Amino acid sequence: MGIALFASLLVAVVLLEVNDSFLNPQFYSDTLRDADIYNFALNDLPRSALDEARLIAPQDIDPSLDENPLVSSGLTTGDLVAALNRALPPEWVQSVVEQVLDEPGDYITGER
Repeated sequence: MGIALFASLLVAVVLLEVNDSFLNPQFYSDTLRDADIYNFALNDLPRSALDEARLIAPQDIDPSLDENPLVSSGLTTGDLVAALNRALPPEWVQSVVEQVLDEPGDYITGER
């Protein structure tokens, strides 16, 4: 009897935690915000990718190229990342992502 009660209690606690996290759309928004994913995705990740792309031999991109376009453009990695952030401001990306996360979550939980 005690084992069944303990198992039932354990299942109840797990279900409550699932409801507080998995079914809570705000959980995902908060987690992404706390992880500073928007800064990473719009600054750190492009910097790393662009720096690596600058090292690619032009022939690996297209055999007809004499120079890597990123190198020959004269734009620095900082310039390109700044342009990306002007085109896609982190605040805008965050609002769009949070909206995309909230709408299905609200639908699933019956809040919408």
